[in-house]
Amino acid sequence: MDIVVTDPDNHIISKQSNEIPCASYTEEDINGDDDSDDIIFIPYRKKGEYQISLVPEAGASPDDKYTLVVSTETANTTLAENVSVGEVPTEPYVFESTFFFDTGSSNKPYPSISGTHNGTIKPNQNIAVQKLYTYPCAGTGGHTEYARIWNSTLNVTAKWDGYNEDWHNISFNKSFMLVAGETYNYTIRTGSYPQIHHTDALPTANGWINCTKFVDANGKAYTGWISAIRLEE
Repeated sequence: MDIVVTDPDNHIISKQSNEIPCASYTEEDINGDDDSDDIIFIPYRKKGEYQISLVPEAGASPDDKYTLVVSTETANTTLAENVSVGEVPTEPYVFESTFFFDTGSSNKPYPSISGTHNGTIKPNQNIAVQKLYTYPCAGTGGHTEYARIWNSTLNVTAKWDGYNEDWHNISFNKSFMLVAGETYNYTIRTGSYPQIHHTDALPTANGWINCTKFVDANGKAYTGWISAIRLEE
């Protein structure tokens, strides 16, 4: 299958032409089956809807199979798997491109205790935010009870509503944008046993998060505890 991708600004890349800056179209065998795979690489991903159309190559049999996977910095999304060429849809596949600030889960979340985290966040791209998700330690009620994010142009807060349906998430009092290259202060007060990254600075796919001080529920202070969280719309 040949691939045609239309980005959120209606710019197109195909085997024959390219309107997307720095994007590339290549063919190589990436899975070792002695058959070339079509690959489109877009280094500067945009937020919004990408439409992906597939066109059977000359000589392709209707019974041949194809798989379509979209890979980003944080995940692989399979849009089609082992579909017959003869069943390729007339409408494009759609991939909704979003961004979020995600520390990911911690490989070594313990020791863990509730307390107050303070530090800074510096995203490397614009990220729209409405809520904060907290990764809990397995089998616990780890959560965030209060969060504040602020700098000279922003001041937002979020509060926990208790163990309701979506208690891992808390919503800010308004939606906002983390602007690429800007530094934001944060205060996060946790309850139960949230996952912890035991480091004072953590790189993520979308920027850095740092710990300046963590004070646990017993009043003991640390400098290398970062709560495992995700900021997203």
